[in-house]
Amino acid sequence: MAGKDKLFFIAHKIQGSDQSEWALVRVDLQSSINAHPACLQDGRFLAQFYICHPADKKYNAINQRYWLDYLPTYTPDNIRRNRNTNLIRPSADSASYAEAEGLKPFSQWIRLVNADTYITGPFDFADVNGRRTRDRIARDQWLILAKFDQMFNNEVPSMSLPEYAVHFGQFHTVAPVPASDRRVTAYLAHPSYASWPQ
Repeated sequence: MAGKDKLFFIAHKIQGSDQSEWALVRVDLQSSINAHPACLQDGRFLAQFYICHPADKKYNAINQRYWLDYLPTYTPDNIRRNRNTNLIRPSADSASYAEAEGLKPFSQWIRLVNADTYITGPFDFADVNGRRTRDRIARDQWLILAKFDQMFNNEVPSMSLPEYAVHFGQFHTVAPVPASDRRVTAYLAHPSYASWPQ
């Protein structure tokens, strides 16, 4: 599987619903191989979901920051506690920081080879002014996603807004994010459907 970041746009079916949403995911290749060695043959991979930073919703798509959807580590007595999304600014230290905070990316098994799931990928985060970003998606990937809008019900971010944007934000943001909450609710209703952080 090519690409450093291993990003994909997928059409993601909301369990218990006839609705689908597009989602930006990263394939966790090593965890997929460890848990399911046949993943490269059957296309079933463990995917970590990204969420648009809530402060960026009104920005042009190319200026929206996408950070991993971190949730508290699961134990049987806390599965219903604080289901807010934890967003941690991507950096060399973000994974170790998340672990120290008891957070892990929410992951789900997806079959990338399904025609009703795969949209485009793998691709890497965008280059901006000659430098690789850790959280922006290139215009050409957004344009590909927009061509497949018949596969999902949520909107593709606008590319007609001004391209200039200034980002302010904390290293670690905790916020309610409806898309994340729908995934967690689906997990609670269908536990075999997802891999809750544990």
